[in-house]
Amino acid sequence: MKTLGRLGYFLLWAWFFLRSWIQLSMVDYCVVSNWNPYELEYLQTSIQVHFIHGSFSSEDCPYGKERLGGVLGGHVEIEVDSIVYGFELEDKQAFHYWARSQKEHYNAKVTKMARPKWDLANSHERITSIEIPVTFETAASISQTLEAYYHHVPYDYAFLGMRCTANVTDVLSQHGILPVRHRYINILTAFYPRQLRYKLLQMAEIQSYEITMQKGVECRNWEG
Repeated sequence: MKTLGRLGYFLLWAWFFLRSWIQLSMVDYCVVSNWNPYELEYLQTSIQVHFIHGSFSSEDCPYGKERLGGVLGGHVEIEVDSIVYGFELEDKQAFHYWARSQKEHYNAKVTKMARPKWDLANSHERITSIEIPVTFETAASISQTLEAYYHHVPYDYAFLGMRCTANVTDVLSQHGILPVRHRYINILTAFYPRQLRYKLLQMAEIQSYEITMQKGVECRNWEG
């Protein structure tokens, strides 16, 4: 009976999760966000959001770098002042399905890499980059937040918790680029990179942001 009770609880939670995710993921960021950088008086710099597309490898592909999630995986990072920051899993052998609340049990890290080195490390990837114009003040504030996260990881990395997409959503929302929402809402609506990529591409089309793309190696099967 205990097992059945736990199973029922899990199925009820899963149903609620999927229902909420479907409903909330349909919300248009461009409608609910008040971010319009072209209304700002001084546009002096920009940040970039880099989306590495999900993929799986062909048998004969010499490029074998795998990421969590396969085709629905990938990665997303923020670049500010030519430094690229990403939120990643620390130990892949100890993946958490549920987020830990105590810092000493976090299995997460924030990476930091200069853009030339990042370009070299990701030269085989399919990448969509969206450039978002901001003021120097906003860029400095984002950099300060990311540096703080780099030195002190803010939360655990978990399947049902914060991962790279929710982390980027968290940072952008703190600085007025996306609407501020509760962390659990970010987890639901930014569950994997493609969700946020589509929303920012829509925003980019409306606001005329610059978009650049890198094709990625042909021997991998790429999402998008």
